[in-house]
Amino acid sequence: MERIRELFERKKAELKNWAETFIDDLKFLSLELKKFWRENKTPRLFYFDGTDLQPCKLSTIKKFGSVDDVQAITDRFITNLMSDKEMIAPVHLPFLKTEADAEQLGLAPMVYIWNIDSESQTYSLSVNGKCVGHLLEAYIRRSDPKFEVVRDEAMQIIKKRSIAVIARNSLIVGMALNS
Repeated sequence: MERIRELFERKKAELKNWAETFIDDLKFLSLELKKFWRENKTPRLFYFDGTDLQPCKLSTIKKFGSVDDVQAITDRFITNLMSDKEMIAPVHLPFLKTEADAEQLGLAPMVYIWNIDSESQTYSLSVNGKCVGHLLEAYIRRSDPKFEVVRDEAMQIIKKRSIAVIARNSLIVGMALNS
């Protein structure tokens, strides 16, 4: 009986040692992974630069705790989003001709110019709702009733700022925006 007790205590100590080592290893790996993401600014989205897809650096997008005020969530989201100039830069997508074509886009680009008609001197500018919704999930759960309100308001702000950037930089001269 004594031998069984000694064997049990030894196995118990080995298991405890193994568990502590395992937990330490997990903590180390977690820290290393966070360090890797921070140093490499691992992209989660891509933008189209006119010829190829380029990674967006989302290091400026920060997660905030839960906030009840819709305006506060929107303001924080927009403030952090606008700090990544590559992500919010309008991209011309000449292959898009219809809204059905636009629905086929993935998570990027966030803002795109399409449906340029040189005869009528018009173009369309759209904000990718999938992209905005994906990024917004870091601020508010998609299941939250405020999610759609914040997403729609953020999309309106992004569109207004993009139109202002286009006008200020004369990116599309002499053309009117399609409604």
